[in-house]
Amino acid sequence: MFIKALELNGFKTFAKRQKLLFGPGINIIIGPNGSGKSNVVEAVL
Repeated sequence: MFIKALELNGFKTFAKRQKLLFGPGINIIIGPNGSGKSNVVEAVL
């Protein structure tokens, strides 16, 4: 199974709709503390 995109709306730190697109291979999510990196992982789970 491959995840091509993730759309979040009203989930934890993502109050507004956000769409994350994932390309083939390895994808890395980077950002400052408190930006929601862990929330992206929780949304996938």
